[in-house]
Amino acid sequence: MFRALIHSMRALGASRDRFAVRFPIGRFEVAMWERPGRWLDDADLARMVEDLRLVARASQEGKEVPAYGVLLGQRADLACRVVTIVYTRDEGRPVGFNALAYFDIPLGARIESVLHLGLTCVDPEFRRQRLPALLYGVATFLLLFKSGLRGFWISNVTQVPAVAGMVAENYAGVYPHYNLRNRQTFKHLVLARAIMLDHRDAFGVGAEAGFDEASQIITNAYTGGSDELKKTFDDAPKHRRPEVNEFCRRALDYDRGDDVLQLGRCTLRSTLNFLRGKLPQRSHVQLIYRALVLVAFATIVPVIRWLVPPDEAAERSQS
Repeated sequence: MFRALIHSMRALGASRDRFAVRFPIGRFEVAMWERPGRWLDDADLARMVEDLRLVARASQEGKEVPAYGVLLGQRADLACRVVTIVYTRDEGRPVGFNALAYFDIPLGARIESVLHLGLTCVDPEFRRQRLPALLYGVATFLLLFKSGLRGFWISNVTQVPAVAGMVAENYAGVYPHYNLRNRQTFKHLVLARAIMLDHRDAFGVGAEAGFDEASQIITNAYTGGSDELKKTFDDAPKHRRPEVNEFCRRALDYDRGDDVLQLGRCTLRSTLNFLRGKLPQRSHVQLIYRALVLVAFATIVPVIRWLVPPDEAAERSQS
């Protein structure tokens, strides 16, 4: 019995690097994988990528699917992603996804991990059903609890007023902000420079794109695989606040194809504000349950790893 307990504890410790959850919320089911390229087998990875492409094709409404990032299905790219897919509960049909990305940025002697909010696609049939709250809010909520409630930086690249406004309203200290409420700090500037230097491929921006550091505006952004996502101002989904739409209209040249690079912080307070009133009825119990499991996970697993020595035979078999 003691040997079985030790084996179970080892399994729990190992599973920390293979984080995946799937649970119902209202009429939908949310599936989330952290860094699936590191551990998911070929068949499951291929099924996940095909679901992503199904949603992307539907969301493009006849246009070509963007040829970059998670939609390429490359294991190396998926090794630094957090993929969230929303399915219908009755048919199991994928209807929305978000592909977050980890950017590890050297800052002096330490590494700052930034979570990039990444490409989001929603099937047109399921728009206006609060799927962005599931795709952005639930994923960052669970990752926040998995990290032991330690806040982290987020980044976002967009020309869509609805997305720019959502990020500005639901994360802390976001710059640029549509109402100019927040100033650009030195940390904003340093992170923005590093992202544009080393991580353009993750959001489909070519090397020829320009970058205005003071305003954090990317000029001529749609040349690195994201070409099919370029929109006119009239076509870009609008935010409910007119001042957000006006900010994007003034700040971005839609004929040229500009984007705004937003940086902010994901905190417990900002995440709870994000989700308040946005989730389907009776879904909060499931989400809170998952969060409590992750809190226990974040606190218990390090203790288990310290108390239980590694299985040397297993380590030899993996080497």
